[in-house]
Amino acid sequence: YPKDIYLNYFTRYEDQNLFHIFFADVLEVYGMKIRPGNRLSIVADNIDTDSPVQKWRHFLLSKLFDSVHYIEESELDSIQNPIELKEGAYQFEIHEFIQFHPKKSLIRFIEKLKSPPEDDRYILFVQRNKDDRFLLDHATCDPIEKILTTRKDEFTLPLKVANFSELNPQEQEKICSGASVLVAMHGAGLTNLIFTPTDCHIIEVNYRRHWYCDPVCDDHYNETLAYNKDCGGPLTFKPDFHKADYHNLSLLLGKNYTEVEAEAYEGYTQAIPICRKRVFVDSNQLIRYINQ
Repeated sequence: YPKDIYLNYFTRYEDQNLFHIFFADVLEVYGMKIRPGNRLSIVADNIDTDSPVQKWRHFLLSKLFDSVHYIEESELDSIQNPIELKEGAYQFEIHEFIQFHPKKSLIRFIEKLKSPPEDDRYILFVQRNKDDRFLLDHATCDPIEKILTTRKDEFTLPLKVANFSELNPQEQEKICSGASVLVAMHGAGLTNLIFTPTDCHIIEVNYRRHWYCDPVCDDHYNETLAYNKDCGGPLTFKPDFHKADYHNLSLLLGKNYTEVEAEAYEGYTQAIPICRKRVFVDSNQLIRYINQ
């Protein structure tokens, strides 16, 4: 296209998961030459444009395009020079744990999405809402932030605690920008690791232990069978733990990464293995990893 013609990109992607949006919309642009003046339209027939996920999506894509706005499918005919962003343009493997080396081109791309970092550095612990992968200590059943706050004198850096669901996208970016260590439960909110400094150490609490059925069987879901008892499947996606999203992304971005396995679980919010109400970890192990 001639340089004096503005291009109008559009996306029909409807998923409400931050990481999926990061993959399908943001990384779709990775490697493309988005010129000044280019615009993006998001077809909004089947999405809530006021949802926190869509606000995060708009915030991030606005860093790449001169304008980002929501339209109805019927308005597409009025767009000149439309170019559709197609979902599924995976730039790296997310279902196999791979010891990736840093990818300089991806690092440069992600740097474009970040504001200047905070001057002060700290340990950032991210807690989720109660009954939604809420992190507790396995020995005491105390919330992990209580344990970390009580033992904060053991750390060489200050401690900050955040709940991403209580922060707008700008606040999520800001609080991540000063993190030397980011500790969080596996989940879409951990996509915010892209806003952390390059030398940030990512510590992710994961589900590798007691991964028995996907979708979750009735016995496990109703807790007639204990979480640590093998039901024999089914495992319709993969026969082993496969949530390599943030492990692989961290390594590609040159970040140190540590996985902490959950010790125990309670309850489900959906018949999906990761949709637990409460997750219990060994706080002593977690603190050792933070101090390392």
